[in-house]
Amino acid sequence: MAKTTRSDGKPPWERKRPAGAKKTTLTASSRAKAKARARKAGRKYPNLVDNMRAAAEQRSRKKSPARAARTTSAARKTSTKKPSASKRR
Repeated sequence: MAKTTRSDGKPPWERKRPAGAKKTTLTASSRAKAKARARKAGRKYPNLVDNMRAAAEQRSRKKSPARAARTTSAARKTSTKKPSASKRR
């Protein structure tokens, strides 16, 4: 029998998506991670649980504060323009 962690006792493939939850399209790297997880478990292809785990990791990477700090500092560097040589004279 499938393991369940919710109070309703249903496995993930029998539950409906939560209201307001958006569909996550897996990137190529996330698909590769799901496939590697399936291979490690002895399956040829990833199942719903593998895909759900890869999607959760993908969403957590997207919200990472370190990554956000890097993009804002990079944007800050490119947005500060030096005056051109003709305007300095």
